[in-house]
Amino acid sequence: MNQPNGTTRPTADRPTATPQRDSDPLSLRIRALAFWSAIGLPFVHIPLLFTGLSTWVETTMFLLLLGCNLVALYVGHEHCQSNGR
Repeated sequence: MNQPNGTTRPTADRPTATPQRDSDPLSLRIRALAFWSAIGLPFVHIPLLFTGLSTWVETTMFLLLLGCNLVALYVGHEHCQSNGR
């Protein structure tokens, strides 16, 4: 129905759109993969730190792994909350 100011409001025959992001199985799988990657990636850092970051290749690899870990933390931080656990 039109309001006096020209806006419309939702009615029973025209429901509002709700995001289906949490029920999408693909997004749940991606979130779970990111969650477990964020847990496992720091163990990959350990050998790099023990051998030292003496070359630019080792330093670059460490920084890339650190960036991947931060992305995985961001994407997977709602994993257990979204599964209802």
